[in-house]
Amino acid sequence: MFEPTRYFLDLAWVALVLAIGIAYARRMLPLLVSRQAFDAGDYEKALRRLALLKRLHFRSATLLYTTGTVLMFAGRNREAEEVFRQCLGRRLTAAGRSLVLVNLGYVLLGEKRYQEARQVYEEAIRLRPKGAVAYSSLAEIYLQQGLEPEKALQLLDRGIALKQSAAEQRTVDAHIFGYLFSNRAWALFLLGRSSEASEALEQARAFTAVRMKPAAAGVHYHVARALMAGGMTAEAAEHLRQVKQIDPHGRYAALVDSDGLLRS
Repeated sequence: MFEPTRYFLDLAWVALVLAIGIAYARRMLPLLVSRQAFDAGDYEKALRRLALLKRLHFRSATLLYTTGTVLMFAGRNREAEEVFRQCLGRRLTAAGRSLVLVNLGYVLLGEKRYQEARQVYEEAIRLRPKGAVAYSSLAEIYLQQGLEPEKALQLLDRGIALKQSAAEQRTVDAHIFGYLFSNRAWALFLLGRSSEASEALEQARAFTAVRMKPAAAGVHYHVARALMAGGMTAEAAEHLRQVKQIDPHGRYAALVDSDGLLRS
């Protein structure tokens, strides 16, 4: 027997679910269309696909964030900074704003704009105090300048604890563990605690085989920086060569070249 009330209630429910699904798909579409090319280190292909979405009148903050992230990993810092700042002008949740700030901080750190980067990461942590990656990058600001390694170590231990304790962080972006443990080794070498530093490096090396090429290159780069702090230049050079082999057109290969790390 046909029951109009139940029928229209079911129809309304289906329409609601469809609307939610379409909204979610629109929000995730920039990530979906660019992820395969990005993971392979094909930044130009990823950017072409994102540009196509823009031509199709997608104007979401996710599109800006994803475009900025690809530009950042491609080493195109000025363009990435411009896009991230556009994204920060949108209405964002506190967590979303923190994620954008983290990647903007990567750009500033890569350009050695340390004071700006520190302010950005401190704001990212204020907005999302349980986000592990911001602690690693804030610590790296101190490490790159050879300043306050004890403070850097405290930040890194906090970041590691957060990433290990939260399931939503522990199972996503595993390469961040590689950054955290490498930077921890770097801080320990600066503090003269070589044995502990070697243990942290072993933990970091476990994440050099991640599937995403930009991330794998990033882990090798951070391992190399820690080894250099420990005076192990020959071993560091091998990791730097891995950076250039894995992701030759990416951010970390550009940093190796711009900082002359293979010539030092």
